[in-house]
Amino acid sequence: MRPGGGRHRSLKVGFDCAAGGVVRCGIVKRETGKDGGVLNRRGVVVWTALLLAAPGFCACDSSGGFNVRLSFGQAKKAASSCAKFQANKAGSTPCGISKFRLCAANAAAGAVIYGDYGAAEGEPGVTLEVPPGDYALSFQGYDAEREDLVVWCGRALGLSVKADETTQVSMFVARCSDFVFTAGAMKTKRAFHAAAPLPDGRVLLTGGVGELDSGESCGNACTVVSAQNAAEIYDPATGEFEAAGAMSAPRAFHTATTLADGTVVIAGGAETVRVYRFPGGGTPMFVPDTLVDSSKAAEAFDPESKKFKSVSGAGERAMHAAVATRGGKVVLVGGVTEEGAFAPSDSIEVGDAKGFSAETQMSTPRAFAAAADFSAPGDAASTVLIWGGNVPGAGEGNAGIFGEVWSEGGGAGSTRTPAALEDDVVGLPLFHHAAALLPDQRVIVAGGMFVKDYIDKDGSLFGPAEPLRKVRLVDLAGTNGVTVPEEAAYELRYARAMHTATPLPDGRVLVTGGFSARTPSCKAPVCFDPTDTVEVFIPISEIFDTLHPAGLTGAGNPLIVMGKARAGHTATPLPDGSVLVAGGASSGKDVEGTAEVFSPLPTALGQY
Repeated sequence: MRPGGGRHRSLKVGFDCAAGGVVRCGIVKRETGKDGGVLNRRGVVVWTALLLAAPGFCACDSSGGFNVRLSFGQAKKAASSCAKFQANKAGSTPCGISKFRLCAANAAAGAVIYGDYGAAEGEPGVTLEVPPGDYALSFQGYDAEREDLVVWCGRALGLSVKADETTQVSMFVARCSDFVFTAGAMKTKRAFHAAAPLPDGRVLLTGGVGELDSGESCGNACTVVSAQNAAEIYDPATGEFEAAGAMSAPRAFHTATTLADGTVVIAGGAETVRVYRFPGGGTPMFVPDTLVDSSKAAEAFDPESKKFKSVSGAGERAMHAAVATRGGKVVLVGGVTEEGAFAPSDSIEVGDAKGFSAETQMSTPRAFAAAADFSAPGDAASTVLIWGGNVPGAGEGNAGIFGEVWSEGGGAGSTRTPAALEDDVVGLPLFHHAAALLPDQRVIVAGGMFVKDYIDKDGSLFGPAEPLRKVRLVDLAGTNGVTVPEEAAYELRYARAMHTATPLPDGRVLVTGGFSARTPSCKAPVCFDPTDTVEVFIPISEIFDTLHPAGLTGAGNPLIVMGKARAGHTATPLPDGSVLVAGGASSGKDVEGTAEVFSPLPTALGQY
């Protein structure tokens, strides 16, 4: 099926694995990989699809078209029906696929053009005719045992079919509704780093700490570890990372925020971090030791030049929150502004790549607060919810001022505290929680820890601390105020702190990792480890649910988990609807240098 009108092009798909195979017409030269796939210039085994002008497999004319390369991620473990998954290397053709579907979606024409093909090696090639235009191209591989079940997914966006051109396209393909390790590892191990999406779909990773178990002593049960200034970029088309220079200062517990023009503003952070360990073991706690000096407190990354430049005016802070505003600015909220102490700040600064200035003060100091823009579609200015944080003096019996709202452009009077955010019913003040915006402008806040169970200004340790399952639904744009579900069925499936919450294209929220289950043998006040568990929040039913492999739901079936346990990691939405999960602490001592991609299950025509 196809939209009418226009001159058509043909999407050629072939799996010619003959040794030394060369595609005629001079478009692609291929060398055969040992696993039967095709090696690209980076040595990744790929399948190749060609978009040509004529219906023949390799007919030549001046029309040009797409050259599509599919690179497959590494399966986490063997599938019961496919022993080859055990040794499936990143980029190699996965077994267990009976057929595949290619879908070319043209939003302007309101049409989706698709074709179904067999996946046998040596397939001579098939065609899918499409007219010139802009497309999103998707790949769906179907299970060999259940041919109605999609098990491998991939998507490439912003593709153009034009005459007299051959456009090179790469697509990273992963297991549907599952986590797959990226084709390449990160260049640097990092936890408590920052990630920001770039305009072309890539992701910038900056800073973080690379180790937790070595460094100078800062007293009893205290070690100082150093942050790093290295940056790298993930390319979702290839599944690979590349170095991207260095920031002006090492940073951890900083923020990286993408502006409307594509510039990424990096703000705050600590050059060194104190790691407190409780007697007998347990999860460490973290406090800034040396903050990034105000002369280097902010900088901007230009994705075109891959260079960082200094940004003036920002103050020293770490463990703060940052939000990109509708007005093209970044708002920095609270954080820790004293070195070697857990002393929250009430300051709010606003700026961009040209500079920052002090805006106003919050009603109370906060650190580790969550912030989310819940402005209505079409609003020219942002309205930002600021939630929780280390409110001074707040504890189990003192809810304090739990949250407040900042309005862009309001100057010194830009913060206010709605009555719904002052009520004790909202629960304990939290930190290390996560927040995400829902499609209906509500904000969900999930997990976290009690404020009282941390480190006081003088360095005293409180305990025992526990991650929470508590959930809040904040509806300040509507009439419901703050909802705190009391039933366990409406809470997180797993208690979490230092986790992530990432919106998915279908409106659900993906929650990953964090410090979670208490270690049974640990006798220390704080004993919970990073977890590999994941779950999704379903707005229509307002519940959290676990994930299962595609087609396998219900009790007795395996749960989807990440390939590695992670806390203090990042989870960044990618343009194709998938999520990049990178780095993090995998234990109280170890830092991860791996990354993995979660791909939601698409519809039959490759849409999300």
